[in-house]
Order: sequence, then C-alpha cells, then structure tokens
Amino acid sequence: MDYFQIRIQPDSSTWKKYAAFDNDITNQGNAIDPNDAKTSLEYEIEIITNGELPEASSIGANFIILQKKLTPESILKSESIERITIIERTSKTPYIGLKAKTAIPCAKLELCEYEKWPTPHQLQPWDNPIGRIFIKPVIIKDKIPDNIDFFTIENWGGPFNIIASESIANDLKRIEKFSNLLSICEIKSV
Repeated sequence: MDYFQIRIQPDSSTWKKYAAFDNDITNQGNAIDPNDAKTSLEYEIEIITNGELPEASSIGANFIILQKKLTPESILKSESIERITIIERTSKTPYIGLKAKTAIPCAKLELCEYEKWPTPHQLQPWDNPIGRIFIKPVIIKDKIPDNIDFFTIENWGGPFNIIASESIANDLKRIEKFSNLLSICEIKSV
C-alpha cells in the first residue's frame, strides 16, 4: 500500500483571498485541544484574518477540515477517521473535521527530512527533542497495521503530520477545490 502526506499548499496564490482559522476550537465557549475533540459533540472555530472561507484547511498538525457541503457522506468512510462537526462561528458554515484516531511510531528518522535544533539549544518542555522543523517523513510499512488507513506519525512534529492510504487520498482528490488548497504528496516507505 502507498501512503500520502496531506498538507497545506504553501505556495498557492489562491490562499491570498481566503481567511485563516484559529488553531483553537471551542465547545460551549470552552477551548478544546483539537486532539481531544469527540464525534458526539459540535465545535466552533473562529477566523483570524479577513477573506473568503476556505473549502479546505487544517487545524494544527493533526486535523484537516472540509466544508460539509463538499464532503459527501459516501466518501472518507474509515474506521481510522473521526469525523468531527465544526461550525465557523460568524457565518455558521459547517465543516467536517477529519481527525486520525491513531498515532503510529513508524518514522525511519535517519531517512526523514527534518531540521535539527541548532547547537547549542536549550530544549524547552514544548520542544520536540528530535528536531525543530519536520518536512518529509519516511515510514516503515511493517509498523502500520493493515486496518489503519489514516493516521499521524508518533513523535513527528510540525504541521504536516496527517498520513493517508491511497484509497483515502483518492477520496480526498475527488472533493471539489481540495487540490487548490491542500496537497497530497506520496511519501517514501521502507
């Protein structure tokens, strides 16, 4: 099976016209860590810059969101994905948040592309001890259970930590306007 990294299109001139989301979601006015979001609740998110609402975006490192009107229930059906309801607070536009249920320790660090901390650097409690910026993972296929098709890489820092199987990547490619805002990059596996 091939695997793909889901990430924001960093060089897309399209982003200039879109609003950016805060990395925090709330439930009944209380801030919630996106990693603690539950499918049984509804959450809100705020925009922090002016512009049109994007059809797709990310919240932090482990969560992508898609406008609900563009995300048919018939796709992205997977036991590996938690589908979270998120409403943009001002416009009340509904989004579906796709959150991986599993983090897998599958990075082959010596082959991954990441930037190490400069020397000397005093690590802070919030710093990832492995590195400062994480760019391209290389994964060990044998560590990924056959029934997992959407996951994050345990101990992989940074904003590009969503990994999808080929079937999930193909579902995402079918969503209108997805490829303008997010990219699906095949990653190397050993």
